[in-house]
Amino acid sequence: MKKLFTDTEFENAKSRDLLKCECYVCSTAFLKQKRIIKHAMDHDQPGPKYCSSKCQYEAKTTGNIVNCTKCNKKIYRNKKWLESSEHHFCSKSCAATFNNTGQSKSDKTKRKIAEKLKGRTYPNRSIIESSSIKTPLLHEKTCINSNCNKKYKTKKKTQKYCSPHCAKTCIKVSRKISQKAKQRVASGQHKGWQSRNIRSYPELYFEQVLTNEGIKFESEYKIKKQDLGLDCPMNYFLDFYLPDYNLDLEIDGKHHKQPDIMQKDMERDEALTQAGYFVYRIPWSNPNGDELKTEIEKFKKYLDL
Repeated sequence: MKKLFTDTEFENAKSRDLLKCECYVCSTAFLKQKRIIKHAMDHDQPGPKYCSSKCQYEAKTTGNIVNCTKCNKKIYRNKKWLESSEHHFCSKSCAATFNNTGQSKSDKTKRKIAEKLKGRTYPNRSIIESSSIKTPLLHEKTCINSNCNKKYKTKKKTQKYCSPHCAKTCIKVSRKISQKAKQRVASGQHKGWQSRNIRSYPELYFEQVLTNEGIKFESEYKIKKQDLGLDCPMNYFLDFYLPDYNLDLEIDGKHHKQPDIMQKDMERDEALTQAGYFVYRIPWSNPNGDELKTEIEKFKKYLDL
C-alpha cells in the first residue's frame, strides 16, 4: 500500500473518512476509508493497492511465458510471480527435485532417521516367511443336515452345509416332505390351513368399529370347503362372520386388486353365496381419509343400522 497521507492526518481522521492512496499500476491517487486501511495495518495485510478492478485485472494478467527451471517446459507466470522468485516450475515434482538435489541432510535429520530405523531387519524379498502370511478367519459351524451333523470350518458366515453333497441330499429330503404333504391333501388326510395368530391393523380397526356399533361377530371364522360342496379338504377363513346377518365381511387390501387373487375371490364368493352366505367386501384405505368413512357408512346402511 502506497500512502499519500501523513500520520497526523491518519490519527485525526474518523473511521469513515477518506484517505489518499496511490495505485500500483497507473500511479493515480484514489480514496479509501480509514477503517479499511486500519484493518489492513492491524492484520499485517498489504492493504488497498489498485484504484479499480481494471487495474487489479491488469496486475494479475500482465505476465510472461517462461521456461521451467527443471524440465524447460513453457509456462505462463504473472507479473507478481515473476517478481517474487527467480526460479519457476511447472509442477510440485519439478520444484521438489530441483530444490532437493545437492542438498546434504543435517545431523539432526540423520539422527531422527537412524532412531526410526533401529531394530529393523530387512529379509530377502524372495524368501517369504510363514509368519508374514496372513491366515484367513475361519468360522466353526455344524452341518444342518440331520444325517450328517459334522463340525467344519469355513470362511463364509452364511454357509449351512459342510459339503455340496449334504446340501443336495437335504434339498431332496425337503422335496420328499413337500410331495408327502401334497399326497395328504389329495387323500383328505391333511388338517387344513390353520388360522393366523397375528391380526393385521385393518382387522383390528374393524373389530373396534363392529364393537362400537354393537354388532356380534366372529373373527377368522373357519368354513370347510367340503361343506360348501367343493372337492377340497382345505378351509376358508372369513375375516368377520356376523351370525345375526349370516354375513361374511371381508377387508380387502391392495393385493386383492391383482388379477389372479380377484379370480380366486370371485370363486370363493360364488361358493359362499350358493351355500346361503352373504358376502360384503370393503376396500381398505387410510383411516384418516374420507374414503374409508364413506365405505363404513354404506355398510351401516346395508345392515339398516
